[in-house]
Amino acid sequence: MSVVIRVKKEDAERLKALKKALGLKSISDVVSLMIKTAEEELDKFKGDINALIKSMKYLGEAGEKDSEMVDRLLYGEGLGDNN
Repeated sequence: MSVVIRVKKEDAERLKALKKALGLKSISDVVSLMIKTAEEELDKFKGDINALIKSMKYLGEAGEKDSEMVDRLLYGEGLGDNN
């Protein structure tokens, strides 16, 4: 059975690049590998998945080496604040 999945053009290009880099035959194989890997990693994760997802929204806002900014994004304005 096949299903059509709509993705952004940029994501389709990234999938094509992954297919080539991984030496896979199809984008379907890339998606299958991504699902398998995500499931394995999720099984290893013991924290609060909702907190992880919430914090991932801010990944692009933190600087590469700015740990203080990461702390503010994750914990609030002041370190230790639980906003």
